Order: sequence, then structure tokens, then C-alpha cells
Amino acid sequence: MPVTEKIGKQKLILRSKTLGDLPWEVEVNWVAVDSSNIKRVGWDVGGNTYVEFHHDGIYCYVGTSIQKAVACAYAQSTGEYFARKIKGVYPYVKIKVGLK
Repeated sequence: MPVTEKIGKQKLILRSKTLGDLPWEVEVNWVAVDSSNIKRVGWDVGGNTYVEFHHDGIYCYVGTSIQKAVACAYAQSTGEYFARKIKGVYPYVKIKVGLK
């Protein structure tokens, strides 16, 4: 399994130019993964999936599900699962993050 560490819950203050750059706070449950492109995968209680890439920041994939995020994190290949089941299927927002 690609999960390397259960990071746990982290409160984030998010901003997105797409959403008018207004801040909102969300609690994300993160797990670090062993992937060449993806650093960690997270989810919130609203069913959104968060993917932090090694070199391109954090994206929120809206309306996925907690189950899909967990399946992505624990898939044999996180990157392949993400490419097949999430990327291009769900709308996303690139976010700026402030940790709280």
C-alpha cells in the first residue's frame, strides 16, 4: 500500500482565485502516500478530496466522496487511481493554504 504515514486531521484556511479569493476553513484528514507525483491525499466531511502534489501545490476535487479519497490513498498505485477515477471526472480548484 502506498500510504506511508497517517498524518491525521489538520485545519486549513483555504483561498482560491476561482472562488473569489475569499477564505474558508476546513478540517482535512491527511495521509502521506508513496508516489512520484502525489505527496499526500486528504478528505473532508463534505466529501471533497484534497491532493497535494510534490511540485504543484494542493487541489480540491469537489464532490468526490470520502470513500473515493481513501481508495485513492490506499490504492496499489495512488497516481494511477487518481488519473483514472478522479482527475478529469470531478471539478477541481487549486488552493492557497494557510495552516491553522
